Amino acid sequence: MSRGRKISKTIEAFIEDETIKNPNKPRRVMAIELQEKIERLREPVPSEDTLIKMISKIRNRPLDAEDKSWSIAASSQHHFPYDSTPILLRLWKLCRSWDSHFTVREAKWAIYLSPMIPDIVSLLYFAEVYAARERVYKLLGEEFNSSDLDYILTMSIYEYITQVFLGNLWAKASEDDVIRVRPISCPQFIGDSSEAAKEAEFKAMAAHRFVAGKSKKEVVREADEDRTVLSPIKEMNLDDDVIWVYTYWVTEFKDSPEWNNFTRQQAIDILNSLREWASNFQLLKPKINATLLDLINVGQNEQLLAVITYEGFIPVNLLYKVGYLQSDSISDQLGNIKKLITRMERMGEKAQNSFSRHKKDYFSKVVLEDE
Repeated sequence: MSRGRKISKTIEAFIEDETIKNPNKPRRVMAIELQEKIERLREPVPSEDTLIKMISKIRNRPLDAEDKSWSIAASSQHHFPYDSTPILLRLWKLCRSWDSHFTVREAKWAIYLSPMIPDIVSLLYFAEVYAARERVYKLLGEEFNSSDLDYILTMSIYEYITQVFLGNLWAKASEDDVIRVRPISCPQFIGDSSEAAKEAEFKAMAAHRFVAGKSKKEVVREADEDRTVLSPIKEMNLDDDVIWVYTYWVTEFKDSPEWNNFTRQQAIDILNSLREWASNFQLLKPKINATLLDLINVGQNEQLLAVITYEGFIPVNLLYKVGYLQSDSISDQLGNIKKLITRMERMGEKAQNSFSRHKKDYFSKVVLEDE
């Protein structure tokens, strides 16, 4: 553990948040657990004595009104809708059964999220995550932005890990953010995937028609036939989240280095091969879920790596074809943990700083490169 360096503002907020969430845990036990969590985040780890002093200072300070325990009286004081009481009582009882704390802030977020999440345990988890994130933003003195959590809310675990790999989500969130995302998407989003895939395929095929001298209007008119060049993906009977994963890859392929160099038939063949890969991907899901359950007590990078390194989780052969990977720049061992951790950290920093415009060049240069 590296010690002695100044504690960042973000880690201070993380320590405060964890302390507020665990008001009854002994300080020394809390300090040791915090050291382990901070080390997983690859941040400088404060000494045990420093953490105990910080925990004491936080606990001796008056609590924010929203971080106090929830009750029906608290709902009245905070003007929560009266018809939210039944679901809040269920969540409160669940927390009591686990000897954990259900706060006013968590109750507030549970009310917002309950129309989206019918499962009571998942609802409690997401309410805790939103509340924790809001606390951190407040402690940092910044306006709360929940957009990344909102995106995760719509995804299954398989979608999430794919988007992390593609650099569209930040990989260095709390280690719990991955393992506890439920394995299927929200019911409200079931069915949207087929339409999303159809439009992604159309855009990928239409990209071939953008040549010098043609207006966008001409291209769109000529591209109408591209909407029927592939059979409807819903006929493949794939799971909804697998179709979303397929859609994410089609979007990436459209902007790949070689895409516009393909003939129209070559592009169609690539998309058909990607569909075949998606069918095989679906067969991996039970194994992936079992692996994640086995890894519930390890760090987030280890969880991600255990999934990403499954043969078939990434369409490697197609990545070569579309130009994202080169034969002289990739290790044959996809399980090279050090390289993959470096890649995910870099992707996380890029996504966090919104370097999306440079994603394609970045992706082609750093995916699994030898150092």
